[in-house]
Amino acid sequence: MGQGVYTSVAMILAEELDADYQQIVLEHAPPNDKLYGNPTFGIQVTGNSNSIRAFWKPLREAGAAARAMLIQAAAQQWKVNPASCTAADGQVSHIGSGRKSGFGTLAGAASKLAPPKNPPLKDPKNFTLIGKSLKRLDTPRKVDGGVVYGIDVMLPGMKFATLAASPVFGGKVGHVDPGPANRIAGVRKVVVLDDMVAVVGDHMWAAKQGLQALDISWNEGPNAGVSSADIWRDLRKASEGSGAVAKNVGDVERR
Repeated sequence: MGQGVYTSVAMILAEELDADYQQIVLEHAPPNDKLYGNPTFGIQVTGNSNSIRAFWKPLREAGAAARAMLIQAAAQQWKVNPASCTAADGQVSHIGSGRKSGFGTLAGAASKLAPPKNPPLKDPKNFTLIGKSLKRLDTPRKVDGGVVYGIDVMLPGMKFATLAASPVFGGKVGHVDPGPANRIAGVRKVVVLDDMVAVVGDHMWAAKQGLQALDISWNEGPNAGVSSADIWRDLRKASEGSGAVAKNVGDVERR
């Protein structure tokens, strides 16, 4: 979700983990607000760069903790001091002997260790990924059709609906005869609400054809004659007066 957040979130985690960016494979989290919700909102949502603001520190801490655990696991296997080991590009290396071990090899042993509390984070001057222009990780599957979007999901017995809303804000449905839509194969129901009409069908084509077959009359209400010119005129007139105060905090002395 979001515009490039797949890549940026992966970069944040990979930065502190010292993972090999070229080996990163993305997997979208399943729907579970409790486990994967944005900390700011408590639900899985993107917008206004909130993914970066909300996950910047948690992901860095997670990456740093995992990195420390991988180094500790390698040090235990080699029977050396963890301080004599470093991590880079998805591997842990021992400075003295030159021994190396990949994260994948160490993951099992590392997962059995207790995560460190408040792991030290990198100084931004030592970043190797964050701040660089890297290729987006989600582009290939979005180009080749591999990504499954909400509209692609097909569930057993699933129905589809198309709708027509009042063309004027505040308008209501005047009259609609559901007969023409109901006579189209695949149409299951015509739903008439206060300000919109929906046609439900076995597939999208049936719902679309059913909606096109309807002759809907609208009671457009008091805004029927409002034009863009009217709106601009009202806005300009309103801007000449005093604005509404949304919030007033503190006591600033005016000079």
